[in-house]
Amino acid sequence: MIHGGSRDLPAKPANRIGPFSPCRELEVLVEGTDRDGRARGRTPCNRIAHVTGDKPATPGDYLRVRITRGLPNSLLAEAAA
Repeated sequence: MIHGGSRDLPAKPANRIGPFSPCRELEVLVEGTDRDGRARGRTPCNRIAHVTGDKPATPGDYLRVRITRGLPNSLLAEAAA
């Protein structure tokens, strides 16, 4: 028999999706640009990352990026120095 009732669940860390926590650095393979003009690429585990930065990126380039925010279907990142 299943009993109802409240159960204390551990709090989820804010702004974290899986192994992608803010400030983590990854390499992204650039595929092109998104509709906002940012570079768009894929992480080693195939997540889409939208990258902002001063350095222009062309498809096929690898960029070292810092994850700034995790979204439900993608990641926001900035180019790492």
